[in-house]
Amino acid sequence: MVPYPAVYPLIHLWFLKWIKGIRGIENLQLLEKDKPFLVIANHPTWFDYIFQISALAIILKKEFMVLVDWHVGLAVRCFPILRPLSKHLKMIFINTKVDCRLKNVAYLIDQMKTRNWSVWIYPRGKEDRPKKARYGASLLALLTDCQILPVNIWYDQVSLERPKGNWINFVFQGLRQLMATRNKIYLTIGQPYRLSEQSQEIEKLLSINYKQLLLGLQKLMTAQGSERVLIGLRQICQKIMVESYLKLTPTPNNISEFAPL
Repeated sequence: MVPYPAVYPLIHLWFLKWIKGIRGIENLQLLEKDKPFLVIANHPTWFDYIFQISALAIILKKEFMVLVDWHVGLAVRCFPILRPLSKHLKMIFINTKVDCRLKNVAYLIDQMKTRNWSVWIYPRGKEDRPKKARYGASLLALLTDCQILPVNIWYDQVSLERPKGNWINFVFQGLRQLMATRNKIYLTIGQPYRLSEQSQEIEKLLSINYKQLLLGLQKLMTAQGSERVLIGLRQICQKIMVESYLKLTPTPNNISEFAPL
């Protein structure tokens, strides 16, 4: 009998076959794969991570820590395939309340340094509903100076409305919605970058010296600084990081740019 963990690559490969086309795969050559990096992506549906991470896990042969809200974890556990897969993906169900965010970032930094794990974050939260990005992604990127890899997923003529009702209804409607995405998924990989390379833009955006910003954030993480230094990190995340993957969104007119997998 084949051990269940050995099936995980097959699950990734199965979901990979659902993707109709991919572009920007050459940008992965610019990625420092031996070092931990941060993946940021759009999140139009509840099941995006299945396809996004399956693709990169196969292509890069790398594992990721995936951050999701704790209530999403409850929904994931309703699906027989997704529950064990979430454990394989090192899916971390976090409390996104303000008073927990610094602890979350501190934990991720520790895991990136000690275990060399890369991190996958959706900066605008659940299904891109919040109009403003949270500051966790920018805080993590600034403190580690890791490479940031923007990823964009786009569904062609697929309903993206979240299933409603009780958990039984969610399971059946969600499964029907998931099956409808087959061969209608397009994935774009952007060029990796560091926020330190955008230091002049950050200084102009926040009217603060880049080195002073880093020093203030480092003091805050050791409980010696003021939380006022966090003001503006949402702007960095929204104006630089979120824009880096939103600009990758395709249109029906440039579908020809995508190569089949």
